[in-house]
Amino acid sequence: MQQQMAATVEEQMMVKAIREESPWEALPKRIQAALVSKEEWNRRIVDYCIRKRLPWSSCFARKVCKEGDYYEDLMRYLRKNLALYPYHLAVFICRVMRISPFRYYCDVLFEAMKNEQPYDSIPNFSAADALRITGVRRNEFIDIMNKCRSKKIMWKLNKSIAKELLPAEPADLAIEPWWGVRFVNFTLEEFKKLSEDETSAIDKICKEEVNSYVLFDPEVVRGLYKRGMVYFDVLFILMIVLEADLYQLQAAASFACRLGWDVKLLDTDFVLRDSSTPALSNNILSDEVESSRTEMAYVGFIVDANVTSYLMMGSLSPGLKSHAVTLYEAGKLGDSCIADLCNDLASLEGKRFEGVLHEFANHAFSLRCFLECLLSGGTSNETSNLTSEANNQESSMQDDLDTTSTKENKENDGVHNAIVNSVQILESSGGGQ
Repeated sequence: MQQQMAATVEEQMMVKAIREESPWEALPKRIQAALVSKEEWNRRIVDYCIRKRLPWSSCFARKVCKEGDYYEDLMRYLRKNLALYPYHLAVFICRVMRISPFRYYCDVLFEAMKNEQPYDSIPNFSAADALRITGVRRNEFIDIMNKCRSKKIMWKLNKSIAKELLPAEPADLAIEPWWGVRFVNFTLEEFKKLSEDETSAIDKICKEEVNSYVLFDPEVVRGLYKRGMVYFDVLFILMIVLEADLYQLQAAASFACRLGWDVKLLDTDFVLRDSSTPALSNNILSDEVESSRTEMAYVGFIVDANVTSYLMMGSLSPGLKSHAVTLYEAGKLGDSCIADLCNDLASLEGKRFEGVLHEFANHAFSLRCFLECLLSGGTSNETSNLTSEANNQESSMQDDLDTTSTKENKENDGVHNAIVNSVQILESSGGGQ
């Protein structure tokens, strides 16, 4: 146990040193003894930066290895782990190395097939993006594997036959009008084969600062994309939230937009600024749909992955396990399940927990308070109850006030009528005299 704790402390010290870009000579003696050599320290630096998918130009790896070597090792690591395509590094990987998302995901699928891994071994996000880019679903994956296995000895001797059965070009991609179009570093031979329209499009990409897809002929751009000569830049301007790195948030939002889980509202003023802008595609919202959409607001509540582990603890509440399983498998809970989740979380109220379970219970309590606040439109149940009581008291006071006012009005009306009648009587008496 002590050895494990010591190793953990050393790992934390190494991570801190990497973040601070400490050279080998400045490392504590304890860390130097654990690493043995400077070469091992350099390897740890590169491994850390690769696991974090950091750009070479702004991470510590730039001081210990070449840019090309770094990105080759990074892509090798991602393929081995069937990971997502690093879109945030496309400037070098896609433009310089010419590894497009289509080529990468074909390699990922082949990696799984070569090792005879099931389709479920591919992480959910990787599988979703691979489907979007290549069009290969679970059934197509299984069909290719069955065809390979049917060749028996040939399959055992030559695994590359699986790659021949994969798609030859990317699937039709749903491209949003605001996506940026970027070109790769193609060869002179490739440039000579460009059509006149394609050459004009490339020239426009080179000259213009804003290269939104909507500004180009969609057929020309799609043709270039299918041949791997352009790629799309989907960056999202975000404020620093969740105390996370803005660069990582941009990459995450960019990926959500690519998968169609997130939508950027189109700036119509920008589109209409140029009368030569091509007609918009069918996926642009009409005025009626746009106006109806603005009337409804949606809230996405992002929780830490550890919450799933906390909810999975049967010692807290058996009813929470089903929600934890849904969170783990689907990655999200719909709004129809939130009320049930709050009820199950409320069952922990009043129970006593000790040790680690006490920490889990605190997380569950915080989660319930936040969800109830969202469900009630921004106020917790306690606040709603207090507000309701205050409203009832105010209503009761208003009723009393109205009753009193009515009585006073009646009395005043009676006095007024009496005065008027008296005056009338007096006047009548004076006339008689």
